[in-house]
Amino acid sequence: MEEVTLRTALNHFLREYFSVFEPVPELELSVFRIRCGLVEGLASTRWKLENFNGETFVASLRTALLASDAAGAAQNYGYFYPDFFQDFLIRRCQSLPEGAGRRFYVLPRARVGESLLLPLFSLEEAWVKGAGEFFLPALEALRSFLEREAHYATSHLDVYQAQRLHARVAAEYLAQVTGYPDAFTCLNTIVSLKYEKQDCSARLAFNNGGNIPFKTAFDPPLSLLQYRKTRKLLAAMDSRLCLVASGAMLLGIAKTKDINGPEIYLASLLKHLTWELSRQGRILLRSEEGRLSAGRRQMRDREITDFARHVLGLDEAGADHILHLMKGAAGAGHGGMLIFSEEAEQEAARLREDGIRVSPFKPEAEDLPAFSMMDGAILMDLEGRCHALGVLLDGPACGRADSSRGARYNSALRYHEKNAGKKLLLSILSDDGMFDLIPDPRRKDREPEHA
Repeated sequence: MEEVTLRTALNHFLREYFSVFEPVPELELSVFRIRCGLVEGLASTRWKLENFNGETFVASLRTALLASDAAGAAQNYGYFYPDFFQDFLIRRCQSLPEGAGRRFYVLPRARVGESLLLPLFSLEEAWVKGAGEFFLPALEALRSFLEREAHYATSHLDVYQAQRLHARVAAEYLAQVTGYPDAFTCLNTIVSLKYEKQDCSARLAFNNGGNIPFKTAFDPPLSLLQYRKTRKLLAAMDSRLCLVASGAMLLGIAKTKDINGPEIYLASLLKHLTWELSRQGRILLRSEEGRLSAGRRQMRDREITDFARHVLGLDEAGADHILHLMKGAAGAGHGGMLIFSEEAEQEAARLREDGIRVSPFKPEAEDLPAFSMMDGAILMDLEGRCHALGVLLDGPACGRADSSRGARYNSALRYHEKNAGKKLLLSILSDDGMFDLIPDPRRKDREPEHA
């Protein structure tokens, strides 16, 4: 059936396309086949065809059609009204119990003989609200791409094609928010350059109308297209200082603490071929060796402590101590993992051949960077006592593994799944600076709060 074929192809396409977002949304795609004003076919895992047929549905359809075009709808009822049908089907989906808490979006329609195929997909309302401002440009670019590419119904988007499409969207987005058409190319070029054999690690603010007090201004302003000169200036920036650009021109140097207005987009050049774009502390877009991700936000201290209390059943002081240890480990400047487990003593004994068991002691936060230099995790109990160092985790394969992430992150996922139902929190800092908690605070299936 045509609608099944289209849904299969589009479903694969959409999942690759939306892989740019972190967390990746759980989307529901449906394709309706309409002929002579009636729903004749449906390819969906969420909806049943009987929800869109029957006397009640046809009566509501006729009423809505008459209301939309009272003068000519009756005599033209047998013809297609594509926009009307798309809107009507969305309203119908929203009114059903399965549609609660979701937002619906339409995709370009396709005609097959006398039938019309209407694809639509839905995302969780909570995910859309947290997706960030990059979502709408990405959605518009998706529609535009599918309208231009007539063969989308039979093609599969592979990971490299997805990256190229993501890059096109990101380039358009950066041009819009920075006021500089070549901002995407500029950032990728600068972050690829070394200065005295050192990777680029600095900040560049694009001011789109905000008020930034300069520490010093360039006279005259410099062109961002002078990549090597820009890279040389960035080498002089530390965590306290930031270059400021407006459009394609570098205006001067400002204090990082003054870069906080809503009109200011901050590009953090992290290391070779890696940068992030943020606004008012929220990460909007990240590029790492050509792979883009969007929507990822660093958790604030209060969120981490609240989550630690939720998962581990701690009081406020205990959760604050857990946060203090996590921040201490993050100061290492390299990857590492902390495990907080109610069964730390038993696990240290069980995994004694896969780690270094120690007499329980309470490490200082400043000790953890040194301890995390060795491979493996630091195993701690809920009071912050260390029971083992360099622990290699075990656990069976699980469906939640992410092939785009490293062995440290995926081993943590497996270990957590093996110990489901226990008071357990894993803190993972990747070598590229990404920070994760397992269980993931963003997932709905996180553990219930302990009494």
